[in-house]
Amino acid sequence: MKKTLLTIFVVLICAAVAFAATSTKFEKYGKIFKTGVFTIKGTNCQINASGNREGDSSPVTIAMRNGEYVMESTVDGYKAGVLFKNDGNLYMYDGKEKMAMIMPLGSESMLQFPPVFVYTKSGNGKFDGKNLYYETLIEGDKQTIYWYNGNDIYAIQEKSPEENYAIFVSSITDKADASMFEIPAGYEIMSMQDLMSMFANF
Repeated sequence: MKKTLLTIFVVLICAAVAFAATSTKFEKYGKIFKTGVFTIKGTNCQINASGNREGDSSPVTIAMRNGEYVMESTVDGYKAGVLFKNDGNLYMYDGKEKMAMIMPLGSESMLQFPPVFVYTKSGNGKFDGKNLYYETLIEGDKQTIYWYNGNDIYAIQEKSPEENYAIFVSSITDKADASMFEIPAGYEIMSMQDLMSMFANF
């Protein structure tokens, strides 16, 4: 979960550089991502081998502000998410249980170890039952594919031998709600040591 979260944010910033000289479609989004303040709203869904949605989908919000990052979804009517704070910790929170798990990132800091994404190709293809234009970034065996409907990003697909999913984008804005970057009042914050101690007492 930590690696996936950090990779998503890194690829957005890297794309702003990789597409700079090659993509007029991405240009308006690249300017937003470079500011370091943005919010992406959409729907997350698994993608099958034919490029179509598969299984259940869930709403998702990704945001960045003041060097902090958050990914939040709604599961069974409750908010759940992952928050990367400037204190060097990652918080996984669950609205149903009103609990947040704190995990030190240490050397896994996104800024210390960014993966190197390289722009590889663009063209037209079929995705989600539509004929769309795409642009691809690659890092190792992972592909990040930006699908466009006209000049607007339609979906951001993450594809590797282990996983294949996409965020179907409803909006990308240059704002981020400050409340998203704080654990809600009343949540119990636990460390891994706290959790281990609880199990040790059973």
